[in-house]
Amino acid sequence: MTRTREFVKKAANSAKDGKGYAVYATSRDTDARVVSRLLRLTSADTLLLMYPSSPSSSSFSSSSGSSRESEIDVSVGWIRNAEAMLARDAKLVAIFVADSSFSGEGKKKSKDENDALLTSSSNSIVLVKREALLRGGYQLLAEKKAAPCGSNNPNPDDLIREAIENVGGKYVAMHAESPYEVIDIFPSNKYQHDASSSAARKSMTSSGKILRRDSDDGNAVCGPEFLDVEPAFCNDGAKGDVLQAEKKVTASIVMQFYDRPKSISTLPALLSKRTPVLAELLINNDSRSGHEAWMKSLYRFHNAMLLLAAGNSTDDKISTRRNKYSAPFALLVHSPDVHEIRAYNRLGRAANGPFVAFIQDDDRPNDPNWLARALKLFKVQPKMSMLGGHAGRLDTSKNMEVKRQWGARSKGYRGGPTWQNAGEKYGNAAGALPIKFLDPKTDEAFMWAYKVNSAPLIVRTDDFIRVGLFHPMFSCPGEMGIGFDFEFSIRLWKNGLGVGLYSSGFKDGLGGGGSTRSNPVALLRRMRAWRSNNILLYYCYPNFHHEKGTKIAQAWNKELALRTKTRRPAKSSPHF
Repeated sequence: MTRTREFVKKAANSAKDGKGYAVYATSRDTDARVVSRLLRLTSADTLLLMYPSSPSSSSFSSSSGSSRESEIDVSVGWIRNAEAMLARDAKLVAIFVADSSFSGEGKKKSKDENDALLTSSSNSIVLVKREALLRGGYQLLAEKKAAPCGSNNPNPDDLIREAIENVGGKYVAMHAESPYEVIDIFPSNKYQHDASSSAARKSMTSSGKILRRDSDDGNAVCGPEFLDVEPAFCNDGAKGDVLQAEKKVTASIVMQFYDRPKSISTLPALLSKRTPVLAELLINNDSRSGHEAWMKSLYRFHNAMLLLAAGNSTDDKISTRRNKYSAPFALLVHSPDVHEIRAYNRLGRAANGPFVAFIQDDDRPNDPNWLARALKLFKVQPKMSMLGGHAGRLDTSKNMEVKRQWGARSKGYRGGPTWQNAGEKYGNAAGALPIKFLDPKTDEAFMWAYKVNSAPLIVRTDDFIRVGLFHPMFSCPGEMGIGFDFEFSIRLWKNGLGVGLYSSGFKDGLGGGGSTRSNPVALLRRMRAWRSNNILLYYCYPNFHHEKGTKIAQAWNKELALRTKTRRPAKSSPHF
């Protein structure tokens, strides 16, 4: 394990120096669920997974009766050879490290001996294809069989094998010190499907509810990544038994942070104060600053969610149990200055909630029920996939907006058309009109918008993944994300999914720090990116953007009630 520990130490130092990623959680989770989260956090094609083995629960645990626990390690040669094997064989999904104390020379091994090859280690190391495991339902299996509400902690090995079978793949074991000695251990009659794995496989392969890369009219969806992945959530245990049932996270809040120290303690407190929504908070620390302060703040958020999950109970047993072994309600990810789009995509994939709310580090949520009101709108508007809480547009004008040079602040910017339609703008942004419709079932100020601005942006997690995440072409790594919210809005409408707008009550300016509008150099880059990305939308969605898409939103608005002076939206309600 010496080389492995050195590798982990180097990886941690690289993350600290801005050359990689590091993830910190506010509580212990089951091994299988940790692996599930990491599978979704990364974007690499192949992953080297390392985790502790569990002799009591894993079929990879000792079947030879030996109490000896050796430690295995891998070399660069093993990893390179394993990568080459995965690349050559499309059906090969995983390569496990086998204990080198067993030799393959001289005779064919029995099934029990093959199992023993992976048994005498205190840790598991496996190289896997990420997408195959996700398609095989690993996330579903981890949430169902390894939930914190239960006392079991199945080894990830078992769930990896089950996910591989779900996609008709195979796996092998390869000696750590003899990287060319391979033992084929799949297929095996030892492993049998159960009803839950069959159901998981059925749900993963069902095409009726999955959006494909090609839309109905044969045009490719303009999206960066696509996975047929059903999001999964922990099943409740026995009714009324709070010690055996883990309440489901209702939403995930994802925030991009870059060097706004005042928001570290303030924003998580505002998000958890008096909220009725059980949520998890995922922070991307792009500046890798304020780590200790962040962890203290996130622990307070975690504890507030624990109380909410327990119904604000003061029972010592509940408190002890949940603090010792519960799903983390907050994650802190240190990243190497990737900025908004890539940070949102990475953490959005890792979200465990059925809804993801994307916010910014200078947002101030003044209404504690902002998320509850949004979820209530999603409940009564089943065809809505994304809800904006800041501003939105209907591109109804025959003209394009024209931006003149903004004095010395934008020196070098040539004024002219921005390729942004000059139609009506609604919401809370400067110069925007009030939302002019009401949802008839909630009396909430609401309308369908062709395009919405961040933030917040609340999205159904399954639609976010199926349609293909935010498009990374709308900014380079480390640069501001301009227009990604508009592009995702249009992509949803193109796929027959609705985009709504309501008033979240968010205010800008929390946390201090500058903005791209206050820095002349950054403002110039912003204006140029805005113009080029607006043009890009017409290339991405020919014959749809902007007239056809806007007409769909306008038609949907006819189903809503028109706001009048005598009929105002209802006050905030915690019920959703």
